[in-house]
Amino acid sequence: MEAIPDIFKIERKNDVIEKEFNSFTVYLKKFSSNNQKYLLPDDQNIAENNEFFYYLIKPRKIDRINDVVIISHGLNEQRYQKMLPWALELVKNNFAVIIFPMAFHINRRPKEWSIKGSFNKRVSERLTENPKRFYLGGLQSYFDVMSLVKKIKLIEKEDFYEDLFSEDTKVHFLGYSASGYLVLILHLINQDNLFSDSKSVLFCSGASVDFIDPATIYIMSKEASESLFNFYKSYSMGDTEFNKLYNTEIGFWFKNIFLNTDNEKLEEKLNELGKNILVIANSNDKIIKAEGIKRNLKGLRIIELGLGIHEFPFNNIGYEEDYESAVSAIRNNIGTIHFNKEFNDFIQSTAKFLRGDWYGK
Repeated sequence: MEAIPDIFKIERKNDVIEKEFNSFTVYLKKFSSNNQKYLLPDDQNIAENNEFFYYLIKPRKIDRINDVVIISHGLNEQRYQKMLPWALELVKNNFAVIIFPMAFHINRRPKEWSIKGSFNKRVSERLTENPKRFYLGGLQSYFDVMSLVKKIKLIEKEDFYEDLFSEDTKVHFLGYSASGYLVLILHLINQDNLFSDSKSVLFCSGASVDFIDPATIYIMSKEASESLFNFYKSYSMGDTEFNKLYNTEIGFWFKNIFLNTDNEKLEEKLNELGKNILVIANSNDKIIKAEGIKRNLKGLRIIELGLGIHEFPFNNIGYEEDYESAVSAIRNNIGTIHFNKEFNDFIQSTAKFLRGDWYGK
């Protein structure tokens, strides 16, 4: 694929950096979050989380962007490289693509959180210490995405967006893993009708907690997983400040999807969204199981592909026994797609659905 390593060497000197390649243009755009008020007090002033760059990639032949796909990622995601091949293939299909980091992920986390010898030590510590961070970080991410969409649709004025987008630009999503839940909630609420013309693909996402097991070397420890799930399963509304944020429409749908509190209500709403959302599950996924996705997201069309592990669905990377072996496997394989037929099926299904010319069976 074209010049993937060079994209990550672009210097971040200004609020907007533009670099042209043969068939696409890459923009690094600085984004400032105004939604840290939803976080725990100790988390609100982490500078990297509140001001960061995201990637926008568009075909060079397109001047004004009519359709943009926002790609988002999984829990404890630490690098853009895995999702870049997905983005560039969608660019080949004439979409502009944004890879947008959720709160405290990728380049929204302090460098000192990268602990040699462990992928998941810091996130495990933080979630064990206070499981509310899972929901509150999602809340900041939700409103950051809302702000980004308003900028794209020129509701919130900024020169960068006015030069590239229009009021009629359609915003679509490829929500992978944990962020797929956020994308689904955006559709379920459809605030200000911003997503009425949006289409989204939920990838390896959407099962309820009983069909999720994130305790792996790449995501979080078993202790953190148990602490997180036990907190939300047994939460009894004892924290007044948290309740103000949890007893909201966002919290209502979070509980319906994640905890399966009212599956009948969820299914009724999903039936209304059938033409807007496609779900792609991985039949080999042991983290967010395909069976759980099918049980939880009745009303949506779901297709299954046989892929690699949840964290690296298209790469030849497994659950290595130790940190150094995992680092070596990632370094040697992250830039190479190994499941070529499945990857092509994934891209073509996604592109056709987002274009509106494929509806599946």
